[in-house]
Amino acid sequence: YRVQVVDTLNSTSAWALASLTVVQPVLTVGFNPSVVTQSQVSVLSASASNVTGTVTWLWQQKVGSVWTSVTNTGSSITNVWPATVEYRAASVDANAVTSDWAAATLTVMPSAIAAGLSFSPTSVVRGVESTLTAVPTNGTAPYTYAFQWRWSGGATNWLPYASVSPTITSTWASNVDFRVRVVDSFMSTSAWTLATLTVLQPQVTVAFTPPTVTQSVSSVLAATVQNATGPLTYQWQKKVGGSWTNVADNGAAITNVWGSAVEYRARTIDANNITSEWSPSAT
Repeated sequence: YRVQVVDTLNSTSAWALASLTVVQPVLTVGFNPSVVTQSQVSVLSASASNVTGTVTWLWQQKVGSVWTSVTNTGSSITNVWPATVEYRAASVDANAVTSDWAAATLTVMPSAIAAGLSFSPTSVVRGVESTLTAVPTNGTAPYTYAFQWRWSGGATNWLPYASVSPTITSTWASNVDFRVRVVDSFMSTSAWTLATLTVLQPQVTVAFTPPTVTQSVSSVLAATVQNATGPLTYQWQKKVGGSWTNVADNGAAITNVWGSAVEYRARTIDANNITSEWSPSAT
């Protein structure tokens, strides 16, 4: 401003100058941290200088190319953000002075999600249960699980296994491979993770003791079993001519005085109703 004064005698002064500096409100808006993965929290906050009294905050989020109001009057917003976002804020102070808008951008990277996968136990006798468990790391719950399986040792095609649970408890007939891929609530997807279960098959061997006798001496025919769950039922067969014929004996051993050379074989049925292959024969 400047002023010139004229008195009653029309004497006129020179111009006198005065300036007023009006300090505008200044806003600072930012995310902390400003780069996150989808599973991390970031705090959006605003601060103002050159304002009077209590401040009310106006927030907007950019959706496409349009700024849309956000229902928040505080100075900060804490959230787990699903994707890269841009926000801006303005302040209104006690004198109803509204600041200019100030904006900030949060960069959201896909979660580095991974999945652990394991059997417990990793080796079982056929007919015994094992539990397969998938454990996600990073990412944001809830998770969905995509399981696939195949028989180990030569199978190339993976087949889907329907399960919405991270654990699968079952029995398997032979060695089996499983893999899992996990997707979190923001659709971040892990790589495939593989686990293998070893299934031990029942094995039966039979032998005469002694293996050679005279007609008047007894010999004990006994079966030895591995990888089976007791109690066991035994099935015996004797070779008659060129054919195998069932023998009415279900014990683990047969003691006899044999009238001539004989050939026997056996198999077992265990407590889990698993039937072994026939043993190699004993003579």
